[in-house]
Amino acid sequence: MLPSLFYFHQRHRGINAWSWSVIRTFGRNLFLFPLWRRVTHITLAQIRYGIANTQPDSVQQLIYQHATYESGRATFQMGVSGFFPTGYSRVNSASIRCPILIIAGNKDRITPIKAQRAMAKKYARNKAQFIELEGVCHWTVGGEHVEVVRSAMLSWLAEDAQA
Repeated sequence: MLPSLFYFHQRHRGINAWSWSVIRTFGRNLFLFPLWRRVTHITLAQIRYGIANTQPDSVQQLIYQHATYESGRATFQMGVSGFFPTGYSRVNSASIRCPILIIAGNKDRITPIKAQRAMAKKYARNKAQFIELEGVCHWTVGGEHVEVVRSAMLSWLAEDAQA
């Protein structure tokens, strides 16, 4: 695994992890200028490498067939703006009053496991529970990993309901 280029974990600035994998996955989309006025799109190769790297070819194809163009503004706000002190995706952890479940795949190339562990640590006082799933990529909402993710969520909900 390549090291993160930038890794911010500061009390008021949040968590932002950029790695070569993120750059490779989103490619030229990250360097369109001005990104916030552009439309971005992801290729099948990018899906195979970074988003669904542990999913079978059929799932990767399905993701690509249903991929739509993305707002450059949304891409900018989720990614690039993390480098600015008044970024768009800041969360005031003190304002969160409910339990938090963080499900992380250890093969996720978009949100590296190191960043997800840091997020769990940041929200530990908010009763954050961190579940690391072996062999799971970024694409957890479908495909071969949906059952293990679903099981983790239902177990967590059942535990929380008993507490």
